[in-house]
Amino acid sequence: QNHNFMRSFSETFQNKANLISRRMFILSTIKVGVFVSIISRLFYLQISENIKYRSLSDKNRFREWKMVPQRGIIEDFFGKKIADNTQTFQLHMTPEDVPNLEELFFKLSKIIDFNETKRKRLIKRLKKRKPWQPIIVSDNLSWPEFSKLNLFLHEMQGVKPVVALARKYSEDGSSSHIVGYVSEVSVKDLESTEWLREINVPGLKIGKNGLEKFLNKRIVGQPGIQRFEVNAYGKRIKELKLFEGNAGENFRTTIDQEVQKFT
Repeated sequence: QNHNFMRSFSETFQNKANLISRRMFILSTIKVGVFVSIISRLFYLQISENIKYRSLSDKNRFREWKMVPQRGIIEDFFGKKIADNTQTFQLHMTPEDVPNLEELFFKLSKIIDFNETKRKRLIKRLKKRKPWQPIIVSDNLSWPEFSKLNLFLHEMQGVKPVVALARKYSEDGSSSHIVGYVSEVSVKDLESTEWLREINVPGLKIGKNGLEKFLNKRIVGQPGIQRFEVNAYGKRIKELKLFEGNAGENFRTTIDQEVQKFT
């Protein structure tokens, strides 16, 4: 009888031990699973975040600056230019690269013609644009202003002096009613013209009437792209690549400039 009791007790003890072992095994398995899951998640986050921030770092290291294309020349029947391009000096700005706008505006007011009225007008325009979109601060700088800007450029972040082209017409204006004129691209222009949306860059001007408007698509040209490396403060440190773009087509018309003077 004692023998049976001892055997029963031993079997009960063994069963309980096996049950505890199974529970410990299951619990250990769950713990290991949770631990592996956490480690895997941390590893994934580390890798994905590293890729993300490396991508952002590369984006911040490089900048692309789109340049206005050279508009085609319009000539009269004898080859006299009635719509041409002339060199002009401009100042462009990328808002997201400017640490302090008010400080920049103050410095500009000491170098170029940038009064309170122009400051308010620029701020109004900035509100309608994205921070990464370049904007023209001034499109008609004098040579002394342009030179001085380049001299003090190291003190100003987010701005870029640019040598650009402006439209020039015959001085007597005898063909102005036929040739027309150019002006900045409007929101309405972009909404109604698909090809214009593809080439639009800051400072681009298109024909609004006359031949300038009629020939728009053929004489507007293709914008250039300048790619350069910047430091952590957005200051350009090295030019990497330059695509100069394509000038628009030149056109010779049947207009006689001399005859137009008498009409």
